[in-house]
Amino acid sequence: MIEFAAFKPTIPDKFDLPVIRKSEVNKRAAWSKADHKILMALRAMHVPYKDCGILLNRTAESCSMFLHNTGALVEVNQLRKQLIDNIMSV
Repeated sequence: MIEFAAFKPTIPDKFDLPVIRKSEVNKRAAWSKADHKILMALRAMHVPYKDCGILLNRTAESCSMFLHNTGALVEVNQLRKQLIDNIMSV
């Protein structure tokens, strides 16, 4: 009968590995009413979320989630219709 020894890897103490820490993410404060209005106006003009994020110094995902979580998409669509009506009434 053949006996197998279990492989036990060891790391020598001379390899002092640095502790890996998560980098701190710059978290912005809550959305201000001014930023909210700007975002809604930009989205009413079909500005992509990526560009909205650049203009508001936020991420595209943050802009998207803010509108979806607050239910502001209905307001964006109403604002879009108003812009179209203003253009067509000229």
